[in-house]
Amino acid sequence: MSIAWLQAVTVGVTTVYHDTHTRGLGLRVSPRGTKTWQVLYRLPGDRTKRRKDLGHFPGVSLKKARLEAARVIVESSEGKPPEVSDPILFAKIAEDYVQLYAKVHKRSWEEDDRILRMDVLPVWGTRLIEDIRKRDVIALLDSLMAESKAKGAKGVQVNRIFAVIRKLFRWAASRAIIEGSPCYGVTPPARENQKDRVLTDTEIRAVWTACDSAPLNVANAIRLLIVTAQRKGEVLGMPWSEIDGDWWTIPGARTKNRLTHRVYLSPLAQGILERCKRADKPSQWVFPSRMKLTKNEPISDPSASVKEIRRITGVDFTIHDLRRTAASHMAGLGTPRLVISKILNHVETGVTAVYERHSYDREKREALEAWALRLTEILNHKK
Repeated sequence: MSIAWLQAVTVGVTTVYHDTHTRGLGLRVSPRGTKTWQVLYRLPGDRTKRRKDLGHFPGVSLKKARLEAARVIVESSEGKPPEVSDPILFAKIAEDYVQLYAKVHKRSWEEDDRILRMDVLPVWGTRLIEDIRKRDVIALLDSLMAESKAKGAKGVQVNRIFAVIRKLFRWAASRAIIEGSPCYGVTPPARENQKDRVLTDTEIRAVWTACDSAPLNVANAIRLLIVTAQRKGEVLGMPWSEIDGDWWTIPGARTKNRLTHRVYLSPLAQGILERCKRADKPSQWVFPSRMKLTKNEPISDPSASVKEIRRITGVDFTIHDLRRTAASHMAGLGTPRLVISKILNHVETGVTAVYERHSYDREKREALEAWALRLTEILNHKK
């Protein structure tokens, strides 16, 4: 069934096609090609024409649009103004997503906000969120992948952008802002290798030695990462107040799973901390930022130093690889998988996780002491 158009009227850069079958019904076509059904109506005693949008074509069929337009015309003639919903732009939903969801549920919300502002809003910011279709998602990802390849990158960051977009649309759908996510059925564009990088003894020794090329506080932080196997953010943001003797207690406010976590500090780890005390001006932070001493903040991003260490050693590694390497060596020393999980502070699931309250302090101490001894052997070139 086709529409018998009376005429096409261009208003600015938008064209409206009027239906000859149903009075007041029209199809508004934007410069981007978005097709929106609309109906014009008047209330009794009011000569002003008002407009109500009825949805988008082809989501809303011609038949449904005509029925809805007829209802609006009848009700408005009886003095019942139809509910008028304001169009919702993607930019508004992106802002709401960051404020209402990401900030509340994600420690990495600032990265979500950055991705949306830098990579997504310039393309979709002024579009209606319900107009964004699966083909638009694919087109955006293809464009980002092309840019990434032109820079010689593998496109893994595009996967991260896609993850944020997908979460945003799922959140919008859960709040009935949209009927469904246009990301459904779309796969991440970049292929990622399984993260199983473990440094060899020679590579560990090379990285440890090359830390001397980094600022002292950064060098100490990287070495403590290797010794303790803890997460980057937890080590870099460590205040002296969390250390009590040979134990480091990380409060739930700073851990990924929001549970308080105790880390044994081996003699090797305590030696690193002693060097921090001797080297630094008074600060509440174990690793204060040299660039932000006036603000009294810890190191936030050692990526420049890590890049330099990679250049010097020729060892291709990430900071997270250091954590995985330590865990792998502990496993090689016979440490049970559960104890390694406790040291890494991984999330536990199941009934056992609910009822099991053993601290595992003794087991963690033994495992981290064994790893410190093995690491010392590696650094001293012993097999």
